[in-house]
Amino acid sequence: MVCYLDRMESRNRELAEAIRSLPIFISSFAVSLEAIFLSLLILMSQSREMRQSDQRAKLELQINLLAEQETTKLLEMVRELCRVHNLSIAEDAELAELLDKTNPEALVEELKEADDQGV
Repeated sequence: MVCYLDRMESRNRELAEAIRSLPIFISSFAVSLEAIFLSLLILMSQSREMRQSDQRAKLELQINLLAEQETTKLLEMVRELCRVHNLSIAEDAELAELLDKTNPEALVEELKEADDQGV
């Protein structure tokens, strides 16, 4: 084991000496090249993360729209039950507003307008 460690240490010394003996422009070129490759890897990683984030956002939107449709249907059923039992809450204005169908396109337009206004 000691012999192996001695050989590794001597190899590391030889490698360090070889690197020190290179002309400065080659060392500089190697460092610049490494920086370029690292930058490319970081940019590719960020791009992949952005695509995944967009996919997650679209999935969340679909799930939220589905949940909204289910909630609206439940409210319709509750309103009908209230009507059957002659409860005045069945004609509530707020309930009627909640029962309106959501228009996703209109929501997108409202968000764009708010974004343009800096809200």
